[in-house]
Amino acid sequence: MKLQGKVAIVTGGSRGIGACVAREFAAQGAKVVVNYLNSQQKADDIVADIIKHGGLAISVQADVSQQSGIDTLVEQTYTAFGGVDILVNNAGWATLERLQDITLADTKKQFELNVFGPIFLTQKVSTIMPTGSVIINISSIAAKGGAGGSIYSATKAAMNTLTKCYASELGDKGIRVNAIAPGAVETDLYIEAGLFKREDEIIGQTPLKRLGQPQDIASLALFLASEESSWITGEVIQISGGRFMS
Repeated sequence: MKLQGKVAIVTGGSRGIGACVAREFAAQGAKVVVNYLNSQQKADDIVADIIKHGGLAISVQADVSQQSGIDTLVEQTYTAFGGVDILVNNAGWATLERLQDITLADTKKQFELNVFGPIFLTQKVSTIMPTGSVIINISSIAAKGGAGGSIYSATKAAMNTLTKCYASELGDKGIRVNAIAPGAVETDLYIEAGLFKREDEIIGQTPLKRLGQPQDIASLALFLASEESSWITGEVIQISGGRFMS
């Protein structure tokens, strides 16, 4: 098993990409902490499924956009499993407003969850991570910009830059930091953010002619979390079915 004995935190792990990553890591031997904000039943179901298949997991309710939530998540992880080897900064939110429709409340919510949360969770977790640990940030090809969704795009562009900065800062501790930048992936957020309204357009622009699936992202996350990628750090890896190639 590629992650045998490792402890992994997956933020926003109760649904979508996070849920699939949690299951994939557990199947490869990791002890998994499924973080959630509101979806307790979904988080508990994932934990139950992991345990049913012989894995180890707990769910932790914590708002990782706030320092108090970050403290709770790390403390409960340490109490349950004694450390952290892998952090997946997956929790995030998106809205697709154009300029004239942007509100301060939505802007704050997206920056607090998509940017401030990963900054301060990475700060806290990296102090207790051993050599060989891994941080994976879930970014987006939206970081390239485009009409609509400018705030979300800006948060993901920030995530890409933070990935490179922290890879440089944490490299001497033996901690690798990389980002995954998916294209359109068929998740709850895909529906909630309204991307489904552009599905025909998106598929038409994609050489492989399909939407991404959470498992597509989980498979790449597993590679980045494992020793197979031991000389990869500071990278933002696009995975979009060819929709974006540069």
